[in-house]
Amino acid sequence: MPSNIFVFLPNIETKEYRAYGDPKPDTDLYFPADSGVIKLLRDTGEPIYLAQGQPWPEALRTERVRFALLQSTILAGLPGQDSLNGFVSIGPPRSGRREYNFEELRFIASLTSQMAVAVERTQVIASLRRRVSELDVLSKVSQAVNFTIEFDALLELISAQTNKLIEASYFYIVLRDQVASQLYFAFFVEDDVRYAEKEDKRWAIGRDLYSEIVTGSKAMRVENYAQAMAQRNAPILHMSEDVKAWMGVPLIAGPRVLGVIALGTVDPTQTYSEDQLKIFGDIGALAATSLDKARLFAETEV
Repeated sequence: MPSNIFVFLPNIETKEYRAYGDPKPDTDLYFPADSGVIKLLRDTGEPIYLAQGQPWPEALRTERVRFALLQSTILAGLPGQDSLNGFVSIGPPRSGRREYNFEELRFIASLTSQMAVAVERTQVIASLRRRVSELDVLSKVSQAVNFTIEFDALLELISAQTNKLIEASYFYIVLRDQVASQLYFAFFVEDDVRYAEKEDKRWAIGRDLYSEIVTGSKAMRVENYAQAMAQRNAPILHMSEDVKAWMGVPLIAGPRVLGVIALGTVDPTQTYSEDQLKIFGDIGALAATSLDKARLFAETEV
């Protein structure tokens, strides 16, 4: 009967190891994928016993404060075929006894070994389901090329489909005016509200992040949008200055860069991963073709 148990599993999107459970665990601590504890548990096949009076493994010393908050006495990895699928932090016995005996340690090792198999199977199923969702979103954006669809409706579709894969309550589509060498918001959503009054307001291509993506034809992600703009001496135009993590991908149709689709969050604890940037780039590639066709069709209708 340990005083507490925390099961840490990797977040599919950020790769950080966070505590999971029902009810929600009483901790918001997380461990990066490159943390010393992750490397140690991945390399060792046995639970780590943090016994009183015994020196800690070198890899855990930088994490001493976190494990003190968790009251960790035992750390047991949940190894998978290719990576560490999670780990369990077990607190001291409720009896007040600070140690576990040999039989109790064997029981924990056996239990977490069986748990590792179950966790890996669950994660494989979750990964497959996510891949199916990704293919479904890409299919819907791709199909828009084959149908006559109003330009504004297409912008809404791109936003809605992206939101199915990546939380996108702050979502922007910026287009490029090739003749005037300007950019403008064609679609502007913040906190799930679309602000039409901020759309079609133009600014010259310069040093801002959108301009950098358009001129460099390269996707970008930053941890703090305001800081990244300040580093470039670029003013924040129209967007909220509270946006933290942000990423944008170019809309490339043939030899032309039509603009940028981007999204962000004001949650300081949220980040975007390389995997998310990649799938966002796939959405952007298909969206560019659809937008190019829709715009050409609209021009012929004028």
